[in-house]
Amino acid sequence: MKPPRYLTHFSRVGSAVAAIPARFIACIAVLCLVMCSTAPLRAEILVTQLSSSTGGNGNILHYDDSGNFLGVLIPNLQVPESAEFGTDGKLYVPEFSGNRVLRFLADGTPDGVFCSPPGPAAIAFDAAGMAYVYLPSFGVIHRFDSDGTLQGALVFPYGPGYTRMGPDGYLYTASWVGNNVSA
Repeated sequence: MKPPRYLTHFSRVGSAVAAIPARFIACIAVLCLVMCSTAPLRAEILVTQLSSSTGGNGNILHYDDSGNFLGVLIPNLQVPESAEFGTDGKLYVPEFSGNRVLRFLADGTPDGVFCSPPGPAAIAFDAAGMAYVYLPSFGVIHRFDSDGTLQGALVFPYGPGYTRMGPDGYLYTASWVGNNVSA
């Protein structure tokens, strides 16, 4: 499987969504539309499953563009809140409960632990291969170099939210407090 050029995720779907203000949802939708419109269409979709319906561990699920389930690409993850392909073509999966970011080849073959921050929820990459890992429990985004060494932290006045690297090279984060998107 070739890595998709764009991958997004939806997590914590359910009653929590109803508590998010409509303007916050609109910001996320606009951000997604802007970012999705710059990427070529793909025939493969990856979805993070926080936990299985039987109460087991989470998975990365693989679908085609028609929504047909192709299988579990990566099984038995510890609350995989998101997944993102890095500039190296490898898939990075933050395990919130596992306190680590795992790295996989595009076909799902494990390729080791990238870094081990506490409670990672999302990851984004800039063009130089630097990784930005969102840590919701601490309200920061840690910056790692391409070998997983911590380079610093970004602190936001109201705490960051899920992050995306925009096609313009800016790191975007949606704040859970304040209902805004920062660049």
